[in-house]
Amino acid sequence: MTNHRGTTICAIAKNEAPYLAEWVLYHKLIGFENIHIFNNNSNDNTAEVLKDLESLGLASCMDWDPPPTEHIQRSAYTFGLGMLREQSEWICFLDIDEFMVIPGLDCIQKFIAQIPEIVALGINWKIFGTSFHERREPGLVIERFTKASLKAHRGNLTVKTLVKTTAISKPNLHNHTFAPGVVYESIDRLPIPPDSMHSQNVNHDMIRIHHYFTKSREEWDAKVARGRATKPDGHKDKFRKEDHFRMHNKNDEDDAYLMKFAPTIRRDIEKHQLFSCLTL
Repeated sequence: MTNHRGTTICAIAKNEAPYLAEWVLYHKLIGFENIHIFNNNSNDNTAEVLKDLESLGLASCMDWDPPPTEHIQRSAYTFGLGMLREQSEWICFLDIDEFMVIPGLDCIQKFIAQIPEIVALGINWKIFGTSFHERREPGLVIERFTKASLKAHRGNLTVKTLVKTTAISKPNLHNHTFAPGVVYESIDRLPIPPDSMHSQNVNHDMIRIHHYFTKSREEWDAKVARGRATKPDGHKDKFRKEDHFRMHNKNDEDDAYLMKFAPTIRRDIEKHQLFSCLTL
C-alpha cells in the first residue's frame, strides 16, 4: 500500500474476474491513490487477476473468509477501515459493478476540493440496464452498457458514501456509523438520516455512481446462480428474484459519458495482458 494521505476505495469481490481490471484501471484514472480488494472465496480467475493488479502497483488485495457467524461484507469493511484509516484521508466502499463518475472534473481530488465543508457524502446511484443485450459479449462494461434509468427512477435515491476516515467509526454497505457530531448529507446539502441508505432527492450533476447491476441477461442469470455474498447459505433471500431484474433493468436514456475512458483502459489491459471481459 502507498503511504500517503489520499483517497481509497475498498471493495470485496466474489467471482468478478472479468470485470476487475477495468474497474481498477478506471478508478485509478480518476485519481484514487489506493484501491484495496478482498477476495471472498472466488473459484474463477479472481485471485490471479488480483495478483497481477497488485504486482503492477494498481491495487492491494487479500483473501477474506470470515467465520459463518460474521457478515462477510461488513466484516471485510471493518477490517479494511482499521487497516486503511492511517493511510487515507477519504474512503469509499464500492462494489465491482459500481463506478464513481465525476462529470466535467473526472478527478476525485478536484471534486473533494469543491466540497470543503462536507465530511460524509451520500452519492446517488444511476442504475444502468442491459442495453437490450441478452448474451455476455467481449467488451468493457462501460462500452457495452450505455442505457440507463431516468433520474426520477426510485432506485436512484440509493446512495453510497464518500467519507473522511476520521468521520466514520463503523462501516456498513451503504450508510455507516459516524463519529459523534458528523453530518451525513447529499451533494444538495440535505441531511440523510443515520439509518437510511436513501437521499431526499436525486442529484447526478456533480457526482454519481453508475451501477451496472444487471449487465446482460446472461450475466444477470450467472449472478443469480452465485447467490448473494451478503446472505449466508440457506437464507430465504440468498438468491435474487426476478422482480429484482425488472426493477433494475432500466434502459430509458442514453449515457455514454464513460466511453471516453475506454481507449486508455483497453490499452492498459492489453499492455499488461490482464484477464478481462475483453478476452471472453
